[in-house]
Amino acid sequence: MIPGIVLEQQARFLLCLLVVLLCFEKSNSHSSSTSRSVEEQPQSRAHVGTSTTASTSSSSSSSSSSSSSSSSSLRGLTSSAFFPFLKYGPNEYANLPKLFLLGAQKAGTESMFEELIKHPKICGSNGKGSGNWKESHFYSNKHFEKDGKLQSPAMFQLYQQGYDDPKCLAGKGLFADGTPCLHSCNSLQFIYNFYPESVRKSLRFIAILREPVSRDWSGFSFGLTHYHHFYGQKGKEIPILPVEQKHAWEVKKNSKHKEFFEEETCGEASDPKKFKDIFRGKYVLQFEEYAKYFSREQLLVFNVESIFADPDASMTIIQRFLDLDVAWPKNITFPHGAHPANFDGEVPELACKDRDAIGAFYEPLNKRLYAWLNGTSAGNKPKVEPPFLPFKSYQNITCVDRR
Repeated sequence: MIPGIVLEQQARFLLCLLVVLLCFEKSNSHSSSTSRSVEEQPQSRAHVGTSTTASTSSSSSSSSSSSSSSSSSLRGLTSSAFFPFLKYGPNEYANLPKLFLLGAQKAGTESMFEELIKHPKICGSNGKGSGNWKESHFYSNKHFEKDGKLQSPAMFQLYQQGYDDPKCLAGKGLFADGTPCLHSCNSLQFIYNFYPESVRKSLRFIAILREPVSRDWSGFSFGLTHYHHFYGQKGKEIPILPVEQKHAWEVKKNSKHKEFFEEETCGEASDPKKFKDIFRGKYVLQFEEYAKYFSREQLLVFNVESIFADPDASMTIIQRFLDLDVAWPKNITFPHGAHPANFDGEVPELACKDRDAIGAFYEPLNKRLYAWLNGTSAGNKPKVEPPFLPFKSYQNITCVDRR
């Protein structure tokens, strides 16, 4: 027989087989759709008991026991190992990040991530997936629908492509994602929805916090000098950076921006083109959002000043938090070198009136933060986490007095 005809017949046979398997998978999954929908709902978040899980397991076992051995074999053929685009089983999550460095942005997270992946059992990304070596930027509206579901199965493979370091494959270590997403209202929900219940409880989160006024000013300056943010096309400045006064921020509680200063959200601003990219220090609101999805024991929080003071002790705390049998080397330096700027324009000075206005805005939020971190309102913190000490005063930040 002519080889081309053989190939054509084989292709037709495989296509027909695929159609049959898809139809069987659809009919087989119909009976368990109710139990799956229960598992996917945010009702089974961090503080939900085991009754829902037990009910789901009972329903699943009863459904599987009524199936014949032949149908079980066919389900095996339609598993994600055979057709990975149909659905995702536990094995698909084995080589994906279980450790998340949530931020905060401009709080030493890149230096910390560099130290983390020096450990023989922690790996970053290869940069071939959805982001770079440190930040996947996967848990965003770019990949997820508003209801928290992936936009397409291809997104799963995109994320998977970034994590293939042999030292962490097959459970030999932890893959880590260092995207600073604590300030995002949606990212934690996306992480929760992405991982099945059996995997969620094994996830670990680390957050490093910096005094919010200095964090915001550093973020503003970095965005301006490295990415030319806050400027329009061809160097034209936008209202957040007035040409005449050269003030960094206009933060008066006027009618135009009143919503941002009054809303109790985890960080997204009413005016997304301006404030959400600058004011990212509403930490307590961000942690309250976190607590809707994950337990407090899964989250380790540092004041960046404590890491500066004793990097070795901080890495020992992380070692115990992650239950690693190998410690980091001693005499760690933190933070590492700064990013070289690529900006030849004039960087504005921070006006004292802006500094003080923003500091006053954050002050009550910081008090709530200390109570949340050191208290038990969200559950018990990790046993290795030290007490969170108050930030240094924002009044120590250099500013210029413009009257």
